[in-house]
Amino acid sequence: MYRLILAAAAAGFALLAVADANAADTYPYPARTRTELNKLFYDIQPATNWTGFYAGINGGYSAGQDLRGITLGGQLGYNYQLDRNWVVGVEADMQYNPQPNWWGTVRGRAGYLLTPDVLLYATAGWAYVLPTHAHRATSGWTAGGGAEFKLSGPWSVKTEYLYVGTNPQQAHVVRAGINYRF
Repeated sequence: MYRLILAAAAAGFALLAVADANAADTYPYPARTRTELNKLFYDIQPATNWTGFYAGINGGYSAGQDLRGITLGGQLGYNYQLDRNWVVGVEADMQYNPQPNWWGTVRGRAGYLLTPDVLLYATAGWAYVLPTHAHRATSGWTAGGGAEFKLSGPWSVKTEYLYVGTNPQQAHVVRAGINYRF
C-alpha cells in the first residue's frame, strides 16, 4: 500500500510539471476559427499590385503598305488586378508615323502574371487613321499581344506586337515602351 501511495504521488508531481510547462505557452484569446487561420496562411496578398492608371511613351516600327516606318507615340490606360494571377484593362494610344502621319488604337487588355512583376497579355480593339492631305480618315480593328515588366517603384517597361487593319491600311507593328503608374 505504501508503494501505491508513493507511485500516485510521483505521478501527481509529474502531471504538475507538465501542467507548468504548458502554462508557459500562450494561446490566442479568443480562439481562432478555421476560416481565420486559413486567411493567415493562404490569403497572402501579391507582392505587387497592377491596379491603377498609367501613362507612357513608346516607339517601334510598322511594316505595311501604307503604315510603314518608325512609329513614336504615347499611351494612357487603366489596369485592374482580378486576383493574384489575372489582370484586365483598357489602353488608348496615339502614334506618329511618317506615312500617314497620325494613327492610334483603343484596346482592351487581358493578361496573366507569370510572376508578380511579369505580365503576359493579349489585346484587341479599335484602330483609326487620321486624315492628311493624301489620305482620308479610316478605322478598323487591331489585335496583338505583349509582355510588361515592373521595375522598381511606379515604372514598368513593355514590348508588344499589334496587327492593325484599317481599310485600306494594314500593318504589323512592333514596339517597346515605358509606363508610369499613378
